[in-house]
Amino acid sequence: NVSPADATFTYDSLNNTIYHYFKLILQAVPNNNDVNLRFKWRTGSADISDALYNWTNIGITGAGSVYDNGNQDTTDALIMYATGNQPGEGWNLELILKPQQAQPSSGSSVWTTGDRFDADGNSFRGERNQMRLQKNVSPNGFHIFPSAGTFAQYQYTLYGFKK
Repeated sequence: NVSPADATFTYDSLNNTIYHYFKLILQAVPNNNDVNLRFKWRTGSADISDALYNWTNIGITGAGSVYDNGNQDTTDALIMYATGNQPGEGWNLELILKPQQAQPSSGSSVWTTGDRFDADGNSFRGERNQMRLQKNVSPNGFHIFPSAGTFAQYQYTLYGFKK
């Protein structure tokens, strides 16, 4: 699937009855320069915006330097740090999504691996991210969006893994 420009990525049709895990391959370029990529679970066609998201991130620069960060009890989760909006920039990533399906459960998690170029277009980064929504709810969708503005374009493939 390829998106229209000036959009964010919202998906509200995760079939939790048949599928237990989902794999999303995503390539996206923001309209704005130097913005992070964010994530929210959805239920009932609405974002879950409670301050219950927890995430960690570790990355390696093209020069071999390591960086890391994390946060807890936020209203959304970081997927990847900032990229540029010029040709050759943007995010390329693979996400494994595990929405909570039985209650009580350990929550809804996303594990991400990907790469990006910093907004200067010269600094390559590889990143690994983990996030969890610590809420007793069974999401049936998700929302992926730049921290400011919208996407200039994105394209994706979504796979479901049966129970």
